[in-house]
Amino acid sequence: MRFQTIKLIYLKETLDLMRDRRTIISMLVFPLLFMPMIFLGLNYFLIRSINRAKDKQFSIALKQETGLEGMTQSLEQAGFKVRPSENPRRAVENKETELGVDVSGETNSPAIRIYADQSQLEVNVAGGRIETALNQLKEARIKNELQRAGVPERILTPFTVEKVNTAPPKKMSGMFIGAFIGYMFVMFMLMGAMYPAIDMTAGEKERRTMEMLLSSPAGRGEIVLGKILVAITASFMTSVLGIISFRVSSLLGMKANSSGQPPQLMMELPLDAKTFVLIFVSSIPMAILSATLMIAIATMAKSYKEAQSYVTPLFLVAVLPAMVSLLPGVKLNAGVALIPIVNFSLLIKELILGDWSWTGFILSVLSNLIYAAIAFTAAVMVFKNERILFRT
Repeated sequence: MRFQTIKLIYLKETLDLMRDRRTIISMLVFPLLFMPMIFLGLNYFLIRSINRAKDKQFSIALKQETGLEGMTQSLEQAGFKVRPSENPRRAVENKETELGVDVSGETNSPAIRIYADQSQLEVNVAGGRIETALNQLKEARIKNELQRAGVPERILTPFTVEKVNTAPPKKMSGMFIGAFIGYMFVMFMLMGAMYPAIDMTAGEKERRTMEMLLSSPAGRGEIVLGKILVAITASFMTSVLGIISFRVSSLLGMKANSSGQPPQLMMELPLDAKTFVLIFVSSIPMAILSATLMIAIATMAKSYKEAQSYVTPLFLVAVLPAMVSLLPGVKLNAGVALIPIVNFSLLIKELILGDWSWTGFILSVLSNLIYAAIAFTAAVMVFKNERILFRT
């Protein structure tokens, strides 16, 4: 194979892709806008809902079968509007009030039930406000009883318990981010390679430019290698842009939160130089695998629309194994490291967590290189098959 010929084909295909609006959107615009839209949007609405729930005056349907002194006053002081009701649960279910409280049982030891639609975030936060108000009422009653009995209040806290987190900040950030990024990496890689692969194969057939390219002095192997390199570049660039976008959006989200304690959704991406290099190395085989699979399948189609119908199921089937990284407790062992896509998704998760091993890393990279080589061979064979290449 001639390197100069492969380079010319690579540059020609890259130039054609840059002129295609669909490719620009899928490869550049989507990864740059998707992360900010998801994370900044969710972060904004989450903070907004929590703040509204803290200030809003919710209505409570209250039923007191057993008298509890100070109950109504405590709820009103916590910012609730109390309404007497014979059936607080029904009042909540019928949307008459947002919350319901039922006090029943024995006079000396009443039981309190809080009714709320827990599918609503604001109502959940309001339920926490009710529990806080009732705990304060309970503590006040206990202190009064202790004073009457002449018992010091310190008997309530004979000792204190403190939980100390030994996990470094990087691991805490990576706990959520690593699981999500592994899945997103696979999705971005497949999406980045999909449209270029379709355009360079089925698209060229539809435009009747494939015959002109094949009549050039370039060999079949040089042509397919040039096209695959373009698809690999697109796949890798899309995933890298997605990570950069995630990094920027997470930092912006943390700065936008004036409380100083951002939700877990907005945490800084723990990405040092070593982790970045390891992610870069492990991504190369996955990018090759994604690009060559897309090229091989799209080459079988005779039109752009037909290629989309072939490639879309592959995209869905490949994304499902990547979701394994979202499952808690799943580790990258020697057996899992041999499963394509699953191994890459889990490896990214463990690299960001900082809880990885060289055995898992090497096995994952080598196995994905083998799968990529098999997919590359299949793509070359498909491209050299004239029955498939010249389907009409």
